[in-house]
Amino acid sequence: MALAKSADFQPIDSQGKSGGNRKILHEKDDYPVITQLNKDGARLVAEIAASAKRSRGLETQAEQAHAGLNQARVDQARAEAERDALRSAVQQQADELTAERAARERLAGELAKVTGRLDAQQQLLADYRTQLGVAGPAA
Repeated sequence: MALAKSADFQPIDSQGKSGGNRKILHEKDDYPVITQLNKDGARLVAEIAASAKRSRGLETQAEQAHAGLNQARVDQARAEAERDALRSAVQQQADELTAERAARERLAGELAKVTGRLDAQQQLLADYRTQLGVAGPAA
């Protein structure tokens, strides 16, 4: 509420004389101003309290978000460690599989050689039996 000049407004200085530099209001004019100041003060106090409450709420939310972010970082680090361990295990298994395949191929080659020798020996045995006239199965 703006302080308006009215017929009741009669400034006097602090010594009680008219005029001068320091003016005060008569007591009858002070009540509406004081009432309005009290209302404005109460409104400002309520606004400050509401603002402080919002601020505390936002701080709480920020702390919760920070805690959530920290937990996400911990979870990510754990997931990366698990991923690295799984990669290592898969690589080890792949290396073992490659070694087993090489061993199988080597054994298959050796088996083919042995089978070839055995077939040749069986053929020789069958030829000898035929030359000797021995009847019997060629094992």
